[in-house]
Amino acid sequence: MAIVFTPLGHAKFLDRISEQKLRVKQIGSELGEEAGINCDWHDNFGYEDARRRLDQESRRLAEMMNLAQAAIVREVVDQAEVVAVGSTVEFETGGQSKVITIGGYGETDPQAGLVSYDSPIARPIMAARVGEMIESIKAGEQIVIQITSILPPGARYFTVVRKLFGLSTNADLSNSSS
Repeated sequence: MAIVFTPLGHAKFLDRISEQKLRVKQIGSELGEEAGINCDWHDNFGYEDARRRLDQESRRLAEMMNLAQAAIVREVVDQAEVVAVGSTVEFETGGQSKVITIGGYGETDPQAGLVSYDSPIARPIMAARVGEMIESIKAGEQIVIQITSILPPGARYFTVVRKLFGLSTNADLSNSSS
């Protein structure tokens, strides 16, 4: 499955990459300081610790950059015909009614009911329509999810994402310059 970002989610992810680059650079400086002028790395805990952290943070940076390169950036479409990124979905499963709002990659806030499109609950219902029944597996058990309502992004998504990213209520979420 492709990694799908919203424009804002992608911009925030690129910000995280910039922060990670700074972290790697800072640890690289620490590594040099710990080695000292004599490049003393033998039996030097400070050097070994900095080397381990540099390797770890460099790997994380490479993973983040690979994700960013493979990303697909899609605008959130204001529609309520099918379940998509930005939709608030009401559904029934196992005799219980639930509501979730679907975000792009990295847009998750479980307390607010915001889940990523690739989460176990959202993945099987993507592109579903009201009334549709979807079979899925949860905790090794077969379940049926019935879509009872789809609300457009304006109903809830934009408000939840603004809060998640610490943006003002009048911030424009339609592009990455927010």
